[in-house]
Amino acid sequence: MSKKVYGCVMGVLAVFLLCGTFFDLQISQVVYNPDNLFGKFFYGFGQVPAMLTVSFGFMLLSAVRDKGKKLLSVVIILVLGVASLYYAVLPFLIAGYFLEWGTVGRAAMMIFAILVFAGMELGAKKIAEVNERGILIRTSLTLILMFFGVGRICGILKNIWGRPRFYSMLDDFSRFSPWYRIAGTPLDDTFKSFPSGHAADACMILSIVLLAGLVPKLHKKAKFLYAAALVWIVCVMLARIIAGAHFLSDVSVGAALTCTVFFVLTKLLLRDTSRKPLSDEAVCIQKSV
Repeated sequence: MSKKVYGCVMGVLAVFLLCGTFFDLQISQVVYNPDNLFGKFFYGFGQVPAMLTVSFGFMLLSAVRDKGKKLLSVVIILVLGVASLYYAVLPFLIAGYFLEWGTVGRAAMMIFAILVFAGMELGAKKIAEVNERGILIRTSLTLILMFFGVGRICGILKNIWGRPRFYSMLDDFSRFSPWYRIAGTPLDDTFKSFPSGHAADACMILSIVLLAGLVPKLHKKAKFLYAAALVWIVCVMLARIIAGAHFLSDVSVGAALTCTVFFVLTKLLLRDTSRKPLSDEAVCIQKSV
């Protein structure tokens, strides 16, 4: 992620946070609609990009393993294979559960998830064939560290803030707490509004721009990928407010958290610090991020 893109995104999120600081409750009162199909859809599928991101990270690591050491290679395939399959299938099972699609619907989601997994595996192997091993390792580490790092930070903040969700105060809005007021250890999940985990996870779709540096056909598509990612992020943020699960400030901080972690990781891991000429792949990745 370039400094320019990061600055623009953070600037917009800062404006959102400022608006939420003064009008969080009023905005939620206006848009709240738990039966809204838009809100339900992104409640179910909003976290899919995050889990597919870490799944693809495991796939890339497996694809560039040292095949000379057969025993170690087999262990790596088993461990990373199980991990990548788990995170590729899990989000679709969660979506089917949240959307209450029943046995047939969930079975269909399982089949779809397996097809997605197979497609991603094929893509990872093809990417490994045309890119440098070092670039792929650093890219996979960026994806994996972003997923687990953001998840850990978000969990810690939720347990510190203890902010009640909008839907938990419909009978008494006096329980509303602004985002900057730390309430302490939450009693249960209804007090884990800040920051938004869904918004943080949705923002991980920004990592799709890394494909522009790894897939030759996407070298000139970075701007399109950024635009598509931003549309998804905004939809998830809005959906979580409509569902009453989060306030505007919650989703703004959640998105800002992932943007910052992604920005830092790409600058630390995906820039060439040596004096050697950059490879074509490294040049494309630097331009895309």
